[in-house]
Parts: sequence; structure tokens; C-alpha cells
Amino acid sequence: MSHPAYYDADDYDFTPLFVFHEPDAHTAAEIDSVADRVLPENTLLAWNEGYDWDVFRHMDLLYPWAQPMNKNWHEQGQRWGDEYLDFEYENMNKSRGSHGVYFAIGAAWPGFDDRSWVDGTDRWIDRQDTLVYHQTWEKIHAYQQPMPMPWVLLQSWNDFNRSTHLDLSQNNRFTFLTMTRDHIARFKADVPPKDDLALVAAQHLHMARIFAEQRPQEKWLIESSIEQGWKSIMNGEYYKALSIFDQVMGIAPNPLTVEVGTDQIHLSWRAAPYATGYRIALAADSGPFDISHSTAPAFVRVTGTDTVLSVNSLPVYVAVAPEADLDIVGRFAWYQNVYTRGGIYKVDRSGVTRLQEADKTVNQDMQVIQVPEKTQLSQNYPNPFNPVTTIEYQLDQAQHVKLNIYNMNGRLMDQLVNQSQDAGVHRIQWRAHDQPSGLYFYQLQTESLQTTRRMLLVR
Repeated sequence: MSHPAYYDADDYDFTPLFVFHEPDAHTAAEIDSVADRVLPENTLLAWNEGYDWDVFRHMDLLYPWAQPMNKNWHEQGQRWGDEYLDFEYENMNKSRGSHGVYFAIGAAWPGFDDRSWVDGTDRWIDRQDTLVYHQTWEKIHAYQQPMPMPWVLLQSWNDFNRSTHLDLSQNNRFTFLTMTRDHIARFKADVPPKDDLALVAAQHLHMARIFAEQRPQEKWLIESSIEQGWKSIMNGEYYKALSIFDQVMGIAPNPLTVEVGTDQIHLSWRAAPYATGYRIALAADSGPFDISHSTAPAFVRVTGTDTVLSVNSLPVYVAVAPEADLDIVGRFAWYQNVYTRGGIYKVDRSGVTRLQEADKTVNQDMQVIQVPEKTQLSQNYPNPFNPVTTIEYQLDQAQHVKLNIYNMNGRLMDQLVNQSQDAGVHRIQWRAHDQPSGLYFYQLQTESLQTTRRMLLVR
């Protein structure tokens, strides 16, 4: 109960403590007594069921939890709680006023199944694909009782109860996450941007944090790059965020080289530094590569950086997804990378084309539509890096450009650019595969500016 989550934040008037009551457990009076001693006065106690006077005297709120009416579980899991939710919402309103219940709490669940749990009692609500989750949400949207319903509790467990999870999964991909986002927007009468790529960026952020935890000596350096990626998410620059996270983890997808034969295609690519293997994703059309598509592309797993695939017909769509032992989401990492230019390829008899579906978003991220007001050099990203980083600079007019890399002793290590370039935003990668860890300097020389920044290579 002393967890900071139960304490008040500046933006809220109340903080909740949800009490899940089990038979023969502590009574409402006992829990109320402890809460009075250790929790702030503005804490609201929410009780999962029971409408006797003792509960009303000590609890502030009531909420439903996943079950059918009268806990009459169906052996095939077909009773999902239709009558039970109607009963709960009606009784919350009967408790209004004289019993001190402040407002109603809605509840939504995708299913329930604890039959494999050691204390399970054959309790099961079949998910019915996404139907149960949709129906429990529709009860909330249809709610018209006198007492307001400002809160909704999403009942999802990821331990023993495998039918309640809403997060990314092999079978359902992002289906339940996108449903949750859309139902919340409807409940709040809000219309936020529906960019599914934000979900992928958030999952890769989670992977990058796992990566940092696995490397305690480099953690603070890795987290500085993670912070850059987080800012990109907040700015709506999802491809940029994905690229930062994937590069700092060493699993950024690289461009494909494709050779087309009579009934096979030969694929090759550069290795990703920390990839534990690769998934070659393959589909007859581009649909399965879409984040919101119900099924993922077929795939084959390889450990090297080239493979030959038999194909019955063309065109086919193909992508290489580097894998990492970080999270299931690593298996979905084929999305276009802004800086490596990795992504999805259409293979046909007439040639190979890299899909440009995301170019509009990428261009917005890069701001290439507008001519910059001044020439300047940006901080590389990720930074620290291993072993690839991206250097970005912008030119206010067409001019000759040099971009050089120096080590700590001032020795020229590489020249990335030495040519005339148009006005606009430019990006180029430095691949330091053969360089030792340490501090390096990159210098931009133009007709109007000479400036230098630092970057750190960490092996």
C-alpha cells in the first residue's frame, strides 16, 4: 500500500486502491482501517463485488470483475458476463447517495481462463477471437444510468491467466492494443492520431530498456540514446524513434540485395551487430506487413546473411527482420528504417522495388519539404553508438560540403562527404566497424560554416 502509485499526483483529485476480495480474506472494515492509517485521505477504495451494508460503509467504489452471472461458468467458456455486467451497473446505481458510492466503474476483459492454475476451478471465458472484449466495451459505451462512469478498469493479467492479455502476441499481434486505443478514444470522446506505428515504437523502446539493463557498465550511455528516441516518439517521429532504438540495440534492418531466378530468389544483406538470427518474412501481397493486419507474413529463420528462397510465382513481398533475445517484438522489426533504408521489398520479374508507403511520414520527420533557415550540424544519433551512427546536417543553400571524422589525436579517420549538395536536410551514416571504442569528432565544412561535434563509440 505504500507504493507511490497510490499517492496523489498534481493533476488528479483522487487516487484509487482497487481491492480484490476473496472469500475468507480480510473484510472491508479491516482494509478500511489499514487504509486510514497508511494512505492519504483522498484515496478511494474500490471493491470488486458484494452489496451488503458492511461493504458500503467502508468502500467508496464498486467495480465488476471477469465472470458470468452467479459465477455460473460454462464448460465451453461461452458465458462472458452479459447479464452479470447489467446487474453490476444497475446495483452500483442503487448504492448511490445513501451508501456513499461516488460513481460507477466500467470493466472490460478479453476473456478469462485459469484452468491451468494450481488453484483453478475450471473458470473459463473463451475469448471468441475479439468478440468478448468488444462486447464488454460496448456495455460501457451503452451505459446510461444516473450515476456517472468516469473510470474504466481493463482487466488483464499476464501471469497464469493466459486469456486476459491485451499486449502484443504472436497470434494476435497488435489487435487488442489497437482495439484498446480506439475504445478509449471513443469513451473519452477524443480523437487522437491513429498511427499504429506508435505502438511498434513503444515496444522497441521497451526492448531498448531491456538491452540497457543487460549491460550495466554501458547503461547510462545507452539510456542517453533511448532518451533521444523517446523524444522522437513524443514528437510523432516514429520512424526516427524506431531507427534510434534499433541501432542502439544493434538490430537495425539493413537494405536487401535481391537476385531473381526462374523459380527462386537469392537474398543477401549486411549483418546487424547484435542480431541472434534473422526472420525472412514473405507474402504474396503487402497486406500482412501492415501493423493492423490480422495475420503476419510467413517466415523462415536463418542464421547467416544470405539465403535462397523458392517461389511459386511473382511478385512477392519480402523483408529481413533481425531477431534479438529481448522481447517477442523483435520478430516484427521489418519496418522501414529511416537511416539504414532497410524495409519491405517487392520482387517481380521486372526488378526489385523498395516499398515507399512510409515516405510521406518519413519526409515529415526529416522536414525535407522546407528549405532550412540556416546551415547547421546536429548531434549524431544514436550517441553513444555501436558501431553505426547517423550524422544529420542542414544546408540553407546549395554549396560544396565536406564531412570528416577525426579521432582524439586529430587524425583524419574517414571522409564521409566531399561534394556539392542541394539545400535541405541531409543524413549520412558512419560505420565504425573497424574502429576501437573511444571519443571521435565529426566536422562539417561548407562555404559558410565550419563546425565540429563529438560522438562516443562504445563496444
